[in-house]
Amino acid sequence: MLRKINIKTKIFVLVTIVVIASFLSVISIVSSRSIEMAKTDAFSLAREMAEKYKNEIRAELQGARVTSETLATVFETLKLHNVTDREMMDEILQNALVQKEYITAFCIAYDANMLDGKDAQYANSGVAYDETGRYAPYWNKLEGQIAVEPLYDIDNADWYIVPKATKKEYITDPYPYEVQGQPVMLASFVFPILYENEFIGFIASDIVLDKLQEMVSKVDTSGTGAFSAIYSNSGMMVAHPDKAYLGQDLTEVFVSISKSLGDIPVEDTIAIAAEIKDAIQNGESYIMKDEWYYTVFMPIHFSESTNPWSVAVSVPMNEVLASANDLRNYVTVVSLIGICVIALVLYLIARNVT
Repeated sequence: MLRKINIKTKIFVLVTIVVIASFLSVISIVSSRSIEMAKTDAFSLAREMAEKYKNEIRAELQGARVTSETLATVFETLKLHNVTDREMMDEILQNALVQKEYITAFCIAYDANMLDGKDAQYANSGVAYDETGRYAPYWNKLEGQIAVEPLYDIDNADWYIVPKATKKEYITDPYPYEVQGQPVMLASFVFPILYENEFIGFIASDIVLDKLQEMVSKVDTSGTGAFSAIYSNSGMMVAHPDKAYLGQDLTEVFVSISKSLGDIPVEDTIAIAAEIKDAIQNGESYIMKDEWYYTVFMPIHFSESTNPWSVAVSVPMNEVLASANDLRNYVTVVSLIGICVIALVLYLIARNVT
């Protein structure tokens, strides 16, 4: 059949096929390369952002932690010298609360009669005391003014049980609280008070985590559409652009998001969430990739003895690939125009071949 085709047509068809194949190869190479470069740039940005926010979060919370540590040393020294004046200790806490604007409250509690042996004398003696008379005031400015009230149910709370058992500092999981009608997350930085190497009480600084919420709401995405979130050691959501997720467990959040996206089995989502929570609790980084997001989880270490938190930066894959897809489409259009022009030129040349 080819023998019946004249030489002009053969030349036109064969050369056109070669040109089309060449252009298709160029389109494929450019598209593949641009996608890989876009992914590499976005992934590097996600890691850099996670590292940046990890350091900023640690710096933001370190002030409250150091204040608790300093006050623990102060109260240990007072006890060592048998200085147990409760009014003076109240003044120390009040003054510290005034000076430390970033701290929302101080709570301190001694075991029964371990401060001065005078608990019975102070039973129900004022707004800072309950019927036990234990020295356990909660100095706070949650409503804008400095106030005090007694701590209740102390012996059953993690922020008492854990430092008593370990004799080491402890960071609580954030818990929701309403301040001036707005939901906020609070966290406590707890240090044990020791006397002759025995636990006799604790001191804690409470801090509102609203600045962390502001931080994740103002992520510098460099046009990628990325966003960040912060998780406590247990996997509780500390900060997220969507406040509806605050205080929820990581697994709950992931299941909710996967259901909204669709096509992801709940069992797979739960398994991935379990892996991420293990990484957070062990202070390890974790990278999650799917067709929607590329997410980097970066551990936040506060000290050697405290449980780490984690900051996650998620980059939407559709935003990552948008520029690469635009480039591919541009190259495709230019290639089609080039093929048409070359085909026309070849046709004109072939017509003159004798």
